[in-house]
Amino acid sequence: MHKSSKVFARIHYAAAEMGYDLMDEIFRYVGKGDYKNLNDEDIIDYFAKKTENEKQFKKIVASKEAAENLEWNINKGKSLNISGTPAIFVNGKRIDGFNRQKISEYLNQIK
Repeated sequence: MHKSSKVFARIHYAAAEMGYDLMDEIFRYVGKGDYKNLNDEDIIDYFAKKTENEKQFKKIVASKEAAENLEWNINKGKSLNISGTPAIFVNGKRIDGFNRQKISEYLNQIK
């Protein structure tokens, strides 16, 4: 896990709780690497500004529920032996890495 992965997970949780889908924005942001020289508060501020209620967004990010959701997801990933992303399952079968051929094969089997 990179050093800010947990804050991004909490940001995603808060956005979803407020009815926002920031997943693509989060991935673009991470992909550009802009976060690497920022602290967690700066990252949270950046995404809070994308909502209509920055104060509520920050409250949810810092909430016990967001922490519990993060912990549940970490534990679930560990129980499934997921050590990174993407972790793709098709019809209950795990595909290691992003293997287009395997994904297509499995999808064709369930059509």
